[in-house]
Amino acid sequence: MATIESTGREKRPLFRWMVAGTAALFLMTSAYQASWGQGVEQFYPPIDPPRGGDDEDDGLSGGEIAGITIGGLAAAYGIWLLAGKDDDDDEEEEQQSAKALKNGTSASAVRLVPQKNALAAGDQSAFDLQARSAVDGKWYSVTGSGAATVELKDGKSGLVRQDGAKNVFCLPISAKSAKSAVVVGRLNRPGAGPLVAQTTVQLGG
Repeated sequence: MATIESTGREKRPLFRWMVAGTAALFLMTSAYQASWGQGVEQFYPPIDPPRGGDDEDDGLSGGEIAGITIGGLAAAYGIWLLAGKDDDDDEEEEQQSAKALKNGTSASAVRLVPQKNALAAGDQSAFDLQARSAVDGKWYSVTGSGAATVELKDGKSGLVRQDGAKNVFCLPISAKSAKSAVVVGRLNRPGAGPLVAQTTVQLGG
């Protein structure tokens, strides 16, 4: 069967983890560096320490470092959610569009894609009827829809339907075939005229 256009959603979870991981690593490293700087000052005091008595800032306390770490993890989780926020929206929109196309609605055009463009004696080929969504402009397979049909334009070509199949045709070994055959796909739409597409396959080559 022909391959339908990919949306690329399978790449989004990896992207989300990369963004969140980078943010968490940055914030946690900052906390560690602040803690390390505080420890160094305890063992190696400044050559000329500033005057000001006991009110000087001795660096980050353990509680402050823990707070920064926890805040960093929380921020990373928030970024993880935001980075993939539109995944569910896109998936829901595509499901709605595909469902509408199965019913013949919201389709703006159709095309018929053959598994093979040429058939020798004994070969068979599937034909996938695809419809373009008027919502997102993408192509969806509608072959399995009750509103879709796939037929031979000329029954004398020698090409015959595979037993029990809706969209698979074969060229029998003993058949006297023409040079080519035209296969027609049709998507019926309620309240509108059907959308029709056809393709030609070479025979006996």
